Amino acid sequence: MLARLSQLLVVALLVGCGWHLRGSGGGADLEGVMVYVLPEMGEGELANVTTDTLRNYGAQVVGDQPVADWVLVLLGQQTNRRTVSVTSQGQARAYELSYTLHFRVDTAEGEALLDEQTVAPQVVYQADPQNVLGRESQERRLIEQLRRQALDLMMGRLAGIPRS
Repeated sequence: MLARLSQLLVVALLVGCGWHLRGSGGGADLEGVMVYVLPEMGEGELANVTTDTLRNYGAQVVGDQPVADWVLVLLGQQTNRRTVSVTSQGQARAYELSYTLHFRVDTAEGEALLDEQTVAPQVVYQADPQNVLGRESQERRLIEQLRRQALDLMMGRLAGIPRS
């Protein structure tokens, strides 16, 4: 009985403080906003993932810029890795991986709604210096996670744009 009461109390506290599962929306609501995605740097994969994320947040992605409420201009993305720890033999033991996303939002007529913005999530991870293939696979997974985090952060900023 006491264990169930404790579990109920923990759930109530988590719900009350606004905690949510990763990927469950995070509070950003773009319901009904018509968005045209313009990848300025020819970022085809980024545009596709961004389009899916916008739809998950309730936005309607349109294929014709003049009918859009917002034009989301993807200015570019960048991934960086730097060594943060080495072994006694001088081999890298831990890395910091960062993913940077640059974007802005305009009206269909070209007026700025949100000036150029940057989001840059990062993570530090341990790597086996002897397992290069494993490290590369781990980095690819981490970059995908960082991209999702960056898109979630971008959606939060988009949700703050006043709607007309």
